[in-house]
Amino acid sequence: MAGGAKKPKRKSAPGPKSSTLKKKRPRRRKSKAKSEAMAGRPEESLARPEASAVKPVSGEERIARLHQAINGVRAGARTSSRTSKLLLGGTPKMAQKVIEEAAEVGIEAIRGDRTALISESADLIYNLVTLWTELGVVPQEVWSEMDRREASLGMAEKLPKVE
Repeated sequence: MAGGAKKPKRKSAPGPKSSTLKKKRPRRRKSKAKSEAMAGRPEESLARPEASAVKPVSGEERIARLHQAINGVRAGARTSSRTSKLLLGGTPKMAQKVIEEAAEVGIEAIRGDRTALISESADLIYNLVTLWTELGVVPQEVWSEMDRREASLGMAEKLPKVE
């Protein structure tokens, strides 16, 4: 164009905008060093031996075992660097982890990544049970509250807000 005038930009046609929630590849949780160390090994060697020996149990029993294990770390009877670090962070750190994991569960649900949703749900439950142990809540207290709600509401749903 003459005289240094700029060519006007074309406006995009009106219509529905593309979704801002794009599918992404699942996050990789292995470190590079661990990946290199595992290279060339058969897939079954990746499973921890004690993990393959775990018998199927109910969710209630599984959470009770997790609660007991976390209390074991707290008492020094078991070792777990991740759990120890979380316990040292105190209630604020534990509550923060519950919030973070709950957000990740929501994100994976929106993305529609079932495998990641299951993994993040397990992380959320772990962090929630860790918070319970910090505050002296035992799983049976939560089950009792759920039973109470089921008896009064027909299912263990969220209570209605009182105004």
